[in-house]
Amino acid sequence: MNSDLALQFSISLIFIVIGMQLIRGKWLMLIAGYNTMSSEKRKRINGQALGKAIGIFLLYFGVVILATTLLPALADLFGWLILVPIGFLLIYVNTSAKFKN
Repeated sequence: MNSDLALQFSISLIFIVIGMQLIRGKWLMLIAGYNTMSSEKRKRINGQALGKAIGIFLLYFGVVILATTLLPALADLFGWLILVPIGFLLIYVNTSAKFKN
């Protein structure tokens, strides 16, 4: 195993662990912007739902990295496998009433 594969496996594992913790409602302070909000603004946001959405995305991202590592034929699709879900996630989180209290 060369260093590139080890790095890809490590990053994939980190994303999967963080994603699982966010889905469980833990480690919400790792979400960018959430940790710098005042407590009043945090009360207006459904942190559990936001953590679950971001956690699912991180799990997906970890699996995509792992899949492209194990199946090099998917490496050509890597950009599409990441950009399309990012666009969907940004639109969903910013427009859905589920994330506002």
